[in-house]
Formats: sequence, structure tokens, C-alpha cells
Amino acid sequence: MSPRARLGLLVGGSVPDVVLDLVRELAGSVDIVDADLVTTPDALLVVGRDALGPGLADLPRAVWCPSGPAPLAAGAAVLLHPRDQVLPGPSVALPAPSAGPARPAVGTAVRARVRAARGLPADLVLVEGPDGWLLDGVPVPEDARESALALCSVAELTDPDTVLLALAWGTPVVTDRSTADALDLGGAVAGRDEAAALRADPLRAARLGRAATRWCAARTRPAGRVRGLLGLETIAPARRLSARMDDLGTPDTAYVRGRAQAAVDSLRGPR
Repeated sequence: MSPRARLGLLVGGSVPDVVLDLVRELAGSVDIVDADLVTTPDALLVVGRDALGPGLADLPRAVWCPSGPAPLAAGAAVLLHPRDQVLPGPSVALPAPSAGPARPAVGTAVRARVRAARGLPADLVLVEGPDGWLLDGVPVPEDARESALALCSVAELTDPDTVLLALAWGTPVVTDRSTADALDLGGAVAGRDEAAALRADPLRAARLGRAATRWCAARTRPAGRVRGLLGLETIAPARRLSARMDDLGTPDTAYVRGRAQAAVDSLRGPR
């Protein structure tokens, strides 16, 4: 048996191209199987079906919802939907919307070292105002704006395109709620009321910068988010460990097996 996780397809009717593209991307990291033929998939991807076969009801599932919640959407781990729809709960839009232009994310520690080397203030805040950009109160020429995004410690922004560009650079961003909601940014940005606390806490700013980078990656590569929501990320490592212990003759009830499984489970990120 392959150590990779197995994603079972339950299909009724034709499969949209956007779902096929997702399946092709998932196939690079999990085994795609026919859930009607294979009795032991680890999770399901359901398209156009209104019932589950025996033994499948308890498996985590992703459900394609082309026009609102589909019959098996209730209790699903993730809902897949067209980009122009919004569904409650964990969901992934297909095709993936653009996360803005690609840029090399610059971590907060690197930013701090560059600022120190250039004699710039440690707390260098970029503010987007009605009359242009200000970096520590100094106007930023238009041809230097991306450099400012790559150097600043925090950016206070509202324009959606500018916010996307800042996230691509890995910039800790403070924005208003309407912009965050419109772009579905979640925890990739901080609210206006958190600006002062963020500036005073470098570790928090670093976490926010990493969240921005992860948001950009997840936004343009939905397969990773689907794998995470279905709980497929840690299955292959667990199976490889179990196979090695079998080779060593480790009893099924051995304490070390439980320790190993707990270590693998701890690697699972938040869903």
C-alpha cells in the first residue's frame, strides 16, 4: 500500500474543469481513487452526488457546490465553490483568485537588519494617505514604493491593490475591516485598532508577516488548503513511520507507536 493519503472521488455527472484542475494538483501529493471501488479512502471529494455509500459517512469530505450548498454540504470539512459565490464555513474558491503580483517575501528580521545597515529607524511605518505614501512621515516617490513595502516594519493601507502587493512582499499590514472582508484576508492582516500594539511587538509583527506569505500561497494554490482541511497532511508521514516499525517488529501495542503517532499529530497545522 502506498504511504500517501488516498482521496476518494464520488462523482455523479460531469466534473467542471475547475474541479478537474484541483484534482490534478492534488494528485501530486495524494493518491486519487474511485470511492465507489476503493473501500478505504482517507477523505472524499464529492461532485454531483446526494448520498454516501456504506462506510463513507464518517470520512472528511470536500463538496463541490456550484450554486449554493449542495445536498452533502452539511457536515463537510470544506466546500468548493465558484469564485463569484460566498459560502458559510470553511470554503475554497475555484479557480483560485489572484493574490496579486508575485514578489519575494521579506521577513521582519531581514527588514530590521537592512534598516539598521542603512541607518533607518527601527520602527519604520508606511502610511497610505489621501495625498500619497509617507514613510516615517517622509513622502515616498512612486518609483520607490515597492522598496518601501520591502523595508517598512508595518504598513497601514486601505487600497485593495496596495494591500495585495504588500502581502506579496510579506509586509505586516494594518487595514480597515471592510478591506479585509472584501479580500477575505482573515488573519493575514491586523485591524486599525491593533496598529500600536503591532508596532510595539516585533514577534507579533513577524507572525503577521508569515501569515501574509501563507495567505498568498494558499490563495493561489488551493490544493494545500484542501489537503489541510481534509486532514491529509500528516497521513503519509504516519504511514511511513508505521511501516518502519513493522519492519522492526514493533508490537502494535508498543508505547513507542503511540509516541510516534503523537509526534506526527503535533505537526498538523490549524484548519
